[in-house]
Amino acid sequence: MSIKNKINAIIEFSLAEFGSAVEMLQAAKRTSNTKMAIGFIDHAVDEYRHADHFRNISKDVALRHKINGLRPLISRNLIDKRIVDPGGFLFEKLSFDRFCFFVFLNETFAMRHFATTIIKDDLLTQKEKEVVKIIAQDEEKHIYHAGKFVNQIKEKDPFKSRRLMLLERFYLFKRNFQSRTTFINQILSTIILCFSLLIFSIFLFFVKLNNKIESNQVESLNRHLSLF
Repeated sequence: MSIKNKINAIIEFSLAEFGSAVEMLQAAKRTSNTKMAIGFIDHAVDEYRHADHFRNISKDVALRHKINGLRPLISRNLIDKRIVDPGGFLFEKLSFDRFCFFVFLNETFAMRHFATTIIKDDLLTQKEKEVVKIIAQDEEKHIYHAGKFVNQIKEKDPFKSRRLMLLERFYLFKRNFQSRTTFINQILSTIILCFSLLIFSIFLFFVKLNNKIESNQVESLNRHLSLF
């Protein structure tokens, strides 16, 4: 993976953490359980801090390596990459049990991704790696709290637990695939646009050439007529 792609991956982490914070704040607003609402708010504060850390790291790494043309950190990307669904927040759309599995699996995926993609990479300074390690520790805390609810569901209804686990694994794969195809679609759109411009340029060239030929023919005809 190129340095530019690695920095873009860090930007993706920032977007994902920001989206998670938005979802947790909505969960805190929707739940009637005060203790749970406090837990959701604490989770959201962690995620906002993580998003800020990753944004700063991406900027610092890009500056050190003089990399330009990175993916912009804009709110629109939260929607385009399906990090936040404009159709509704997760706590509204999912049952509480499924929401717990969603948080558990996505936090687990994020922590493993940090460990394999960032912490072991020489792209970051030691200080930046320490920051990412602290983020990973926060994610372990989130996994632990979500895991308590997941285990309760598993003990109460093992079949439901397996079904929800498989379902959320599928949707996790689907979201990752959609985020990649969004980028692929952008590449394809650029290729199609460049190809269209090339065809149009060729068309203009032949139109201009045809006009020049016709002009030369008229001029030649006029010279012949002048001989009579």
